[in-house]
Amino acid sequence: MLNRTATYLRKANNTLTADINLSEFLNILIPLAAAGVAVHLFKLEGSTGLSALMPFIIGGFAIHIVLPIRYKLPFFFSLCIAALFIILGAETSIWILALGMGLFGVTQMPVSLKTKQYTILACTAIIAMLFLNGVFPNKVIPVLGGIFMFRMIAFLHEMKHQKQPRSIWMQLSYFFLLPNLIFFIFPVVDYKVFTDSYYRKPAYATYQKGIIWIANGLLHLFLYRIIYYYFIPPPSSIATVYDLLLFLVASYALIVRLAGIFHFSAGVICLFGFDLPPTFQHYFFAQNFSDLWRRINIYWRDFVMKVFYYPIFFKIKHIGTAPAIIATILIVFFINWFLHGYQWFWIRGSFPLTIQDAVFWGVFGIVVAINAAMQVARRPKRINHLVFSPLHAAKVALSVIGTFMFIALLWSFWTTNDIRQWAEMMLLFTTVSVRQALTIVLGIAVLTGIGIGIQYLYFKIPKGTSWFYWPPRFKLQFITAMLVLGCIFAFPGINQRIQGTLNFDMAPVLETRLNAADQENMFKGYYETLLPNQSLMGSPLDEINREKPDNWKNLSETTFYTPTNDIFLKRITPNLDTTLKMAPFKTNSAGFRDDEFTVDQSPGNLRIALNGGSIEMGAGVPNEQIFASIVESKLNTEKPFADLGWDTADLLNFSMPDNHMPQQIGTTDRLIPRYQPDIVIYTAHHRERLRLIRNLKILGTRNVKTGYPYLQEILQELSNTPEPKQQQAQELADAVIKWGLETFRDSCQAMGAIPVWVYIPVLNRNLDLEEKDELMAMAREVGIITLDLSQVFQNAEGVSPIDLCLAEWDRHFSPLAHGMVGDALYQALVESEQLRSTLRNLAEERNID
Repeated sequence: MLNRTATYLRKANNTLTADINLSEFLNILIPLAAAGVAVHLFKLEGSTGLSALMPFIIGGFAIHIVLPIRYKLPFFFSLCIAALFIILGAETSIWILALGMGLFGVTQMPVSLKTKQYTILACTAIIAMLFLNGVFPNKVIPVLGGIFMFRMIAFLHEMKHQKQPRSIWMQLSYFFLLPNLIFFIFPVVDYKVFTDSYYRKPAYATYQKGIIWIANGLLHLFLYRIIYYYFIPPPSSIATVYDLLLFLVASYALIVRLAGIFHFSAGVICLFGFDLPPTFQHYFFAQNFSDLWRRINIYWRDFVMKVFYYPIFFKIKHIGTAPAIIATILIVFFINWFLHGYQWFWIRGSFPLTIQDAVFWGVFGIVVAINAAMQVARRPKRINHLVFSPLHAAKVALSVIGTFMFIALLWSFWTTNDIRQWAEMMLLFTTVSVRQALTIVLGIAVLTGIGIGIQYLYFKIPKGTSWFYWPPRFKLQFITAMLVLGCIFAFPGINQRIQGTLNFDMAPVLETRLNAADQENMFKGYYETLLPNQSLMGSPLDEINREKPDNWKNLSETTFYTPTNDIFLKRITPNLDTTLKMAPFKTNSAGFRDDEFTVDQSPGNLRIALNGGSIEMGAGVPNEQIFASIVESKLNTEKPFADLGWDTADLLNFSMPDNHMPQQIGTTDRLIPRYQPDIVIYTAHHRERLRLIRNLKILGTRNVKTGYPYLQEILQELSNTPEPKQQQAQELADAVIKWGLETFRDSCQAMGAIPVWVYIPVLNRNLDLEEKDELMAMAREVGIITLDLSQVFQNAEGVSPIDLCLAEWDRHFSPLAHGMVGDALYQALVESEQLRSTLRNLAEERNID
């Protein structure tokens, strides 16, 4: 083995000195530098720190390529350690290096392999216990786990069979791989493949492969951004079978991010002389489940096959080949289930063994086992590759479509957090009309035709003209051109001109932004999450939430929030003086976030009662900076209604989290009258219908007695019927909203107050303004004054969207946003001629001078 390694190294050294000239060096360095610029300009994988890693990749390659062969491995390891300290900081790096070198040191002890294995298990258990007790800084265990959790298993397994150990630098390099510092989900590189691939081919060929794979990875990461932002529909908008199909396809297509990270990581390793095999291979074109298992995450499949499948199979082979294959596959997929939880533990800190995991790996294992059994039982048909068969091409296309859709459906179940809600979503398939079914069949026929056409072109076109058969130098030239063009496109001055010409916001192309679904899910307790992503890879929202401090709680997650079984569904502890979301949080004796309410009011004092939810309550913002306080202050300072007899003003804030129409009606009818308001404000937001239906479901589930006969009938109707279809849900919501607006108007009139309906936007880029207009029209129709603040954030120059948010992980209003809404609401109140006229009449009725 040593002789063979020495031969490889001599060949590599000769190749380097003979073949790597300045021209070839630049052929690699220029596209690599362009890739670094593209990562920076497009902000690819910004949350993982890819931009910070790129200088080490580019600079490290430039130095590595001119070093003598004997210094290359020590340099590769040293480069990784330098990047570790600079990217993650000294404290985290010292912990990672100390623990990592300790585990590595165990593998070098002069003891038996079993002793090493047991020692490493004991060390792992100790590290896990310390991890659970919060001993280590945040990123220590995810990085350490990414490095050792699977490669240590592969390393120890290979130690059984190797006759001579590799050099210490080779072993260290195997564990400390540069991209693994930022990508915790990392390809399980096989130790034998890793060591045997070191400069086994001419260096330039390996470097070419590396840059091609890096470009491939960046393309995947860019596609992930496009699919994530533009094609994932928010769950709340999934109303037809077409929406559901788009959701299933696009959600599964997000696996391109994993493929992108793996391609990129393998490409980086190739740049340092390791001629690794592919990580993924055209996985969307798998023809069956066994084929998918062979194509998707190839390193993982090879790992479980070598470490688990073959040992198990040969132990039970005596029961018969076919039964042994089926049994082994099922056992291996059971192990996959366990290993998923094991991986999750080291990266996320918990060990989930959920029903979703069990079903995903169980079903996947069963279908792969069935495929394998069928392949053993029947001989494959011979295909004449010299003659094109449309029928065979059609079968291949249909197989690909069927496999893709089945795995997309299975994937959606695996990533759901609520099986019941997932099942309700899937019920849309039972509502398919004849027209929709024919459209879907037509779509499958079109896709099949496209598949046949592609296969025919592939059959007819000379192999040399296909991308897959292009010489590496042509691929490299093409990739260099594309990377340079991409950098030019992303350059700020040029990009702004393109955006102006096309009149199209390209910001989501140039940086990762939350899509419509994640923007909705940001409002914990405000918008309910339907299908949060439970993938280990996570989504941009998951990555944002991981930065959230542990003490950042929504009110509903504290002891100050008590659920109740009435229409209000909760109460907040009175007389609080505490901190919530890192800001002062105070309540009055009635349990509302305001100063003490007084029952009696003086003549000439305009009293306004504000209904609302979490946005109006303003947790995370000091009481005096909430927009309600700002409006009250401006009314008292500027006295806009003094000419009508209203010299002073009070604005009483009755808002609470999760308050929707039923709660606002109950508050207006039962709590507000004793404070004798002159104006009562009802607030509405984005997706009002959706939020109302969900709120009604909660009331029905808890068997709440609302005290409103009409509302009880609606709750009874909802409990006795399945999930309403979109049209039914909208009609039901509109009926309840009309009843609610009429009830709100009548309650206000009964207490002698003016009813006002106000639309306040949420921090969502995709506001449903059509719904807003419809609701405003309904409010006007029943005689309520309406104020529209939907444009309050649209023309804020010099203000970035994140400045309006309470935090990156919390899209409730920041103090700045509260200030803007406060100013806008004050202006709308003052400028409403209808409100001014009604206030004048009210002042005359009460003899206010």
